[in-house]
Amino acid sequence: MRWWKRFREDLDRPAFQAGIEKFGTGFAHDVDRTWQLLCVEDGPGLRELPLTEETVGMLARQFRVTPEETKQRLEFMRTWGLIEIKAARKGESQVIASSELKRRRDEWSKRKLRETKDKAKAKTPESLRSNSGVAPEQRQRSEADAKAEPNSLTGCVRNVGDLFKYVGIDKKRIAKKYLAPNAFERAFEDFAKTYVAEWSHDGNDCSCSPVDFLDIAMDELKNQGIEWPKCLLARKRELDAN
Repeated sequence: MRWWKRFREDLDRPAFQAGIEKFGTGFAHDVDRTWQLLCVEDGPGLRELPLTEETVGMLARQFRVTPEETKQRLEFMRTWGLIEIKAARKGESQVIASSELKRRRDEWSKRKLRETKDKAKAKTPESLRSNSGVAPEQRQRSEADAKAEPNSLTGCVRNVGDLFKYVGIDKKRIAKKYLAPNAFERAFEDFAKTYVAEWSHDGNDCSCSPVDFLDIAMDELKNQGIEWPKCLLARKRELDAN
């Protein structure tokens, strides 16, 4: 995980406001430092970290407070849902994790996780069986079905004519009240430019993904107070389940 999403109103959210009021403006830095320890570039991009005395001491040096106060700050983050502190198993330390950080996971690690899952599926015994004895038309249908799977969606947003088709939604399913000239469709299309400029392109490198586009677009629409059609949320849940 190379970065995580920051939302415009983060410092105005109750968790951060309460932390800043209690511990000072450095609280936001403390959250960043804690999340940073949970990030790795391999696998899903996140890890669980044993809450040992060594970990507490390392965080205390980064927070620039005593180990005792570090534990207080970690407990405060747990109370407000910024991290979880999981109960220790017999003979083991407690563990720090963060569902909130998982929600903010960057597009790079999301894509890597999907690639890992796809490779794992490709190596299943079923996928290694011979195609001998399969009629050509059956094989063609199987290949066509595979291309229709949600995780096979690819392509750069800049080359897309229909954004709804890009994320796997039939525009005919969307009620007219959401379509142009109304706010939802305009905002959805406008976000495509922001996505390219701020999220998916680094020079000539493109990391566009329909799954990530939909995920971030819904966050932005929510921040703007724009209502989206139910099929958008249904599609997101469908993609998240794969």
